[in-house]
Amino acid sequence: MDDSSLNPMTPAIWLFIVCLVPAILLWPPLIEQVVSLNWKICDMRPVAFGSQLLMAVIAVFIFMGQRQVNIWFSKYAPSGKTLIFALITLSVSTFLCLGAMELGLRLFRDPLRVTWEPADFKRVQYDPILGWTYIPNQSVRQTFVKGQPPVPVHTNAQGILVPKPDTRLDPNRPTVIFVGCSYTVGYGLPFEDTFIGQLSAYPNFPYQVVNLGVEAYGTDQAWLRLQRYMYDFNTIAVVYTFLPDHVNRNRNYDRRLLFHGLRMVGTKPLFGLKRDGSVYLKRTPVRIEDYSCLRLWVIVQRAWLRWGPKTSPEISRALIDAMGKEVEAAGAAFILVFWDFWGDKGAFDYPLFDDFSFPLVDLCARHPIGWRDMRLPNDSHPNAEAGTYVAKCLAAKFIELGLMPADKLGAAR
Repeated sequence: MDDSSLNPMTPAIWLFIVCLVPAILLWPPLIEQVVSLNWKICDMRPVAFGSQLLMAVIAVFIFMGQRQVNIWFSKYAPSGKTLIFALITLSVSTFLCLGAMELGLRLFRDPLRVTWEPADFKRVQYDPILGWTYIPNQSVRQTFVKGQPPVPVHTNAQGILVPKPDTRLDPNRPTVIFVGCSYTVGYGLPFEDTFIGQLSAYPNFPYQVVNLGVEAYGTDQAWLRLQRYMYDFNTIAVVYTFLPDHVNRNRNYDRRLLFHGLRMVGTKPLFGLKRDGSVYLKRTPVRIEDYSCLRLWVIVQRAWLRWGPKTSPEISRALIDAMGKEVEAAGAAFILVFWDFWGDKGAFDYPLFDDFSFPLVDLCARHPIGWRDMRLPNDSHPNAEAGTYVAKCLAAKFIELGLMPADKLGAAR
């Protein structure tokens, strides 16, 4: 090995550094400081370790054979000017190619082309804080599930769901507020068949019920909507219906990335996590007509959501904690209902609920026979039978917390 091969400016040394750096950065514990390696497609830790090992072996061979590498470069490598010209040409051609692909997607195969709209689309409007909310003072009869009879849906002047058009919510009456998504709404059911309607019909249920549920909401939107209305009522308790899918929703800014061809009126709020574990608002909603994004980036995001890292529950846990603490600071009880039709695990089998400090109604730990089938025909939403079970579980929790008398407990149905 001659002295020139030890010169730190030789091609061999540069190649050694180029291989050594990723060999260090691909160390799995280091990568997991930034992104999880527990991907939906597979566990990427062996892939990362294998890549690290490969780059390290290449770096060692280059270092050991510096003289041969430098000789090869002197014979076959292009000159500096030629290399710079090649890099410029490659950059320009790549840019033009990506531009042509973006234009083609916009003209012919737009990944955001609308092909269907959710059942509630004509009942919602854009909201700059929540993303979307119900249109106020609206009364319609809507078919939610094909083959099922239409269901009356009513909202008051605040856009809050009410049982009847003439229902007046009393701000002074002791109130239980319910927040969440379509499961809280009672998707496809008349009010009296929903779990909220059945609970409120118990003979000794002493509270007014206010349903702040909105279809497709996550924890973040449920909390923001609660903040908007909780202080307008004499709130005694808040019940949040949590679905495992809320973890995905809380990490998402544009619902169209999760559902191909979906029509929406706006994006949604997106929260981030501070170093101390608290949440902050990273992005506010934008009206869909005003929201611009690269179509190629949409494809990358969809691929990342489909095959990339499994969604971390940290944001969801922080949002639930923030919601619960705000409710308790207002002098009310916070109750979480864990609802899952698909899994066999109870709430405490999920890392999300480790050391959970709020009252919890676990519908899955000891669910009744046929629980998975208590859904609307050809649909994933709960039916009236599921509502009966949930109302019973909630009544028991209210009695346990001293919010409802235990004597003469009778079901409404």
